[in-house]
Amino acid sequence: MNPKAGINLRNISRVHQYLMKLLLPLSSGARLPGIRSLMEQTGTGQIIVSRVLRKLEKDGFIRIEPYRGIFRNRPSENHHEIRLLNFFRNINLNARTTFFSILYGNLIERARADGWEVTMENVSGRQPAELVDELVSVGISRCFIVGAVIPDFAERLMKRMQVCLELLPRHPLPVTVELRDRPGMIELQLNY
Repeated sequence: MNPKAGINLRNISRVHQYLMKLLLPLSSGARLPGIRSLMEQTGTGQIIVSRVLRKLEKDGFIRIEPYRGIFRNRPSENHHEIRLLNFFRNINLNARTTFFSILYGNLIERARADGWEVTMENVSGRQPAELVDELVSVGISRCFIVGAVIPDFAERLMKRMQVCLELLPRHPLPVTVELRDRPGMIELQLNY
C-alpha cells in the first residue's frame, strides 16, 4: 500500500470524526465554520476537508450552499426502529421464563403493536460517545438501556438522543437480583 494513501485515509478519518463531534450537538440550520477555518482546526488541506464535507452532505448531515456557507441538516430519522442496548451477555429471548426474556419479549411486542421495530444489541464494553455517534449516523434517535455499568450512561446518551429510557437504572448486580426475584416485580417493571 502506498504510504501516502494510508496517511490520507487517516486524515480523512480524523477530519470526519472531528466534524461529527462538531455536528451532532448542533441544532438544525446551525452554520458550521468555513472550509478555511476547518482546514486550520484540523491541520489538513482543502482536498481532504472538501472530500469529507461532500461525504457528510451525501449522508444528509449537512447542506452546502455556495456563497452562503455550510449548514447542519436535521438528521433523517429512522422512524420505525428503537435500539435496545443490552449490557448483559447470555440472554436467551426464546426461553420466555427468565426476567429479562419476559421483559424484552413484552417490550418488543408492545413496540411492534405501535409500529416500531426493536433491535437488541449487546454493547458491553462500549462507550456512550461511540454508541451515540453510531446510532445517530444511521438515523436512530430512540433507545432503551439495560444493565449499564458506567454511571450515568443513559444521561450521556440523552443529551443527543430524542428518547432514551434506562430499565433498572444504575443498580449494582446484587440489588438487581434482589429486585427481580421479588414476587410481582416483573409485572411492576412491565407496567413501569
